Amino acid sequence: LIFSVFLFFMACTGIYAQNSISVSNMFPQYMSLNPNNYAHGAQEMTFQYSQWINYMTLIDYYGEPAFSITVQLVSAHKPRGMELKIEAGPYKGYSTGAVGTPTGMKTVTKDARVLIDNITTSYTGSGRGQGHHTVLFFFVPNNIKADTGTYKVNVVYTLMQ
Repeated sequence: LIFSVFLFFMACTGIYAQNSISVSNMFPQYMSLNPNNYAHGAQEMTFQYSQWINYMTLIDYYGEPAFSITVQLVSAHKPRGMELKIEAGPYKGYSTGAVGTPTGMKTVTKDARVLIDNITTSYTGSGRGQGHHTVLFFFVPNNIKADTGTYKVNVVYTLMQ
């Protein structure tokens, strides 16, 4: 038992900690921009997509700054007028660490925006039902008749300290 406690202490105070982030539901999602799919008289089409964000972080005992998770849009080409918003929910799970705080609804652009802030030493678990439930909202106006084709929109999450 003493040896196990010693190993745990060494893991917590180690210089080279492994910090990680994972996102559930990484499968591509498809939204048809065919004008026939817009509700009668609707000015825009909306589409929602949800994911769970999980992370494991270890803060140095001597006061290293907290972690944040940022989000940004990394796409070479997207439908004209498309707007993407994202919101992370509060942490759900059994972590005993200091999990992060969601920063509210954000508009996702090419510039990184903080989605979850003030993460210190914590483990949120993994997969669905644990961590932060995140919902992405896509809005596409009904004036894209000349803008046809297939688009790939990449949303990138980054764990930063």
